[in-house]
Amino acid sequence: MVEVFRRFYTRVDFVIPDYAYSAGTVFAMSGDAIYMDYYSRLGPIDPQIEGRDNQMLPALGYLERYNQLVAKAQAGKISMAEVQLLISGFDQAELYKYEQARELSITLLKEWLVKYKFKNWTETRTRRVPVTTNTKMSKLGHVGVVHVVGSYTPFMANRRGGA
Repeated sequence: MVEVFRRFYTRVDFVIPDYAYSAGTVFAMSGDAIYMDYYSRLGPIDPQIEGRDNQMLPALGYLERYNQLVAKAQAGKISMAEVQLLISGFDQAELYKYEQARELSITLLKEWLVKYKFKNWTETRTRRVPVTTNTKMSKLGHVGVVHVVGSYTPFMANRRGGA
């Protein structure tokens, strides 16, 4: 849908009066500008994957739980019930699909932030050095935009910002 908007409009701005989660965050990050109130918030991008029963499942939630169990196992602090869940409760092919969905989300965010959000950033503020695409990409890692948005844990299931 981002490409559809961009085909017909040269400038795309987003107003977030309250919240935008998941796909809403992706759309907001693809805009030229985001206008938010003090209490407005953007939530995590959690790719939804169709499960066995045709229901949509939160990919990052599954990856997060799997990683927690692996960490407990490595620390030697895992219960037998958790071992059983780790062995039989996680399909490796599905986990790989979840990882691919997460990586696609991060890749698209990087691409759209550089292409649209940072398109008018042409020189650094203090030294007046020209800003390249590589500079913009490297700043994404420094400010943690992609890491925070692509991570489920800091958002604690979309809790209210500032609360």
